[in-house]
Parts: sequence; structure tokens; C-alpha cells
Amino acid sequence: APMLIFYFIFEFFLMILLPVVSGIHLEGPFISEEKRGAHPSKFLRTFKAGGVANLMETYGYLDNVAMVTLAPELANSAAAIRELSGRGIAVSLGHSMADLSQAEEAVQHGATFITHLFNAMLPFHHRDPGIVGLLTSDRVPPGRTVYYGMIADGIHTHPAALRIAHRAHPAGLVLVTDAVMAMGLPPGRHTLGQQQIDIQGLHAYVAGLRHVLSAFSVHVFDMKRSYGCCFVDFIVLDDTLTLRETYIAGQQVWRK
Repeated sequence: APMLIFYFIFEFFLMILLPVVSGIHLEGPFISEEKRGAHPSKFLRTFKAGGVANLMETYGYLDNVAMVTLAPELANSAAAIRELSGRGIAVSLGHSMADLSQAEEAVQHGATFITHLFNAMLPFHHRDPGIVGLLTSDRVPPGRTVYYGMIADGIHTHPAALRIAHRAHPAGLVLVTDAVMAMGLPPGRHTLGQQQIDIQGLHAYVAGLRHVLSAFSVHVFDMKRSYGCCFVDFIVLDDTLTLRETYIAGQQVWRK
């Protein structure tokens, strides 16, 4: 028993002291057509085979996955949420048309996160606040915290909206920059994955539409200064998934 306790203490300090990549966040393709944002429609999937089978068919394996974003209103999503949660993978709700009761049911099945709150979901309404209502829901299981990401660039969400969310549920706030590979490119039309995008000033839009992809004015260090949050470890990959940069505690430590 003493050796086992020592092992867990040792593992705990390793997690704190050593930089690691926690895993991959798979944002889709089990999301709503209506709230798909910049996700190409042809790649969207449903849980028609019952949930778990569709997960494995689409992802292949889940060994390095830390989080999956899905739309909880999709049929058979509950089985997928339970399977992912049982594997220790965080389930995040987003790109969704879910009402509050559907979101609450997803949380009861194991979902613990909301992907970019206010964006790509039904807007808050006083009769049914939708996914946003999870911030103050009384149907979240006791002891469970629902976390929520917010793109804090002043464009995706107004600073007042961020303050409202934070005051409603301060313990769950996670700030997100949402910078994309187009960051730093001049105005005009460019390619982002398989999408054509238009860059106008500090905004990036899906070509011909008004879906905001990202804002370029907010740098991760600006967010640190503005909100007093802490840095994380992350890597930068190119289109071939080749490692290009490594950051530890927000500082670049390697570049190819």
C-alpha cells in the first residue's frame, strides 16, 4: 500500500511539473447541419448505427483523443456520450440546435463541456435558454461542473456576453483564442482546409457567407494580460500533420 500511494503521488507531480499534450479535440463530425459553421456539409455524420459503432467507424481509434464535440440532439447520441465518458474522454456540446432539456440530458449521460459558448448554437431565449442554460441549470448532477469555452476576441462574443457568462458560472469559464492558419495573411480570398475564406480586416469569413471564423487581433499573450489566466502546452502542425512548433507554458521552445 505505501508503494502504491508513492506511485500515485509521483504520477501527480509528474503531471504538474512536466509539459504534456493532453490529447486531441475532435470537433465533429457528429454535429448539426444547421449549426455546422465552417464544417463542410458533406463530412457530417449521424449516429444512425446506434452511437458507439459510428464513433469507431469514423474515428478508427480513440487512444489519443481527449475531447469530442457533438450535437446532443442527434438520435442515439446518449450511447455515444456514455461510451466516450466511460473511456475518460470529455464530451463537449456544440455546433448544435439542442434545447435546454436535451443539453441537460447529455450532461446526465456524462457530457462536461460546452464548445465556444454562444457560437454555433441556439441563441439564449427566456422561454428556452438552450445549451447556454446549462450555466445555471438545476439539473446538473451534484458535484459535476459544466465547463464552457468562450472565444474572447471581442468579435465572436461581445465582452458584455463574456462577463454575463462569467458572473453566472465563474468556475466553468475557459478562454479560447480560436486563431486559424489564415492568421497573418493579407486581405483577400485564401484557402482554409477545403474551404475558401475571405479575410477582411481582423475577420475571416467563409467565402460568400458571413460565418466568422476567427479574429486576428487577440494574441494568446494579450489574453493572458487581459484576463490573468495561465498558459498551457501546445504544438503547431502543418497540413501534412508534421510538427512545426512546440510551446511549453506559452513559450516557444522548439521550431522546425
